[in-house]
Amino acid sequence: MINNEIVSDAIEYILIHIGENITLEEVADHSHMSVSYFSRIFKEQTGQSVYAFIKRLKIEQSAMKLKMEAERSITDIAQDYGYSSSNYSVAFHQYHKKAPSSFRR
Repeated sequence: MINNEIVSDAIEYILIHIGENITLEEVADHSHMSVSYFSRIFKEQTGQSVYAFIKRLKIEQSAMKLKMEAERSITDIAQDYGYSSSNYSVAFHQYHKKAPSSFRR
């Protein structure tokens, strides 16, 4: 497999497991590579570390849920992606420059 296929397969794996506490080690293992080599090719292909990619994806997906699932609490949505409510607010603000409650409105 060439690097972009490896990374595409890894991204698909991440998307399937995004609601879990997925780690770099798990993704590298799924790709049958060492952590250091996988990290390097992932960053070359995406411009982000695996950790940053997963974090961004969780925030993006949770933002969609905030809009689409208005009946659910922000805390419940945060927990879907492995965040406590306070950690979620900080991480969400880093990406969207506003609190989850403000974003939802």
